[in-house]
Amino acid sequence: YAALLTAEVNASYNLSSGTRMDTRELVRLLEDVTWKKLEVSVGAADSRGQGQWVLDGAKAKEKLTWIARTGMKRGLKNTIKYFTGKD
Repeated sequence: YAALLTAEVNASYNLSSGTRMDTRELVRLLEDVTWKKLEVSVGAADSRGQGQWVLDGAKAKEKLTWIARTGMKRGLKNTIKYFTGKD
């Protein structure tokens, strides 16, 4: 909502806690919140960090006064509930 009200409405913003998470950890979290075993295909690691990712939320914090208040696990649960209507 804040991005719609800013003067830089056509800019992109990373909404992120800035916490690094590797792909395996994300898969484990998804399995935990969905109660399903996921079939994962693993390719060769690239030069960007062996499957570890982190977004920089500094621009959202500065321009939108946005900070992460929800952890990854709770955020995934909320997203799944929103799209499926199931807890």
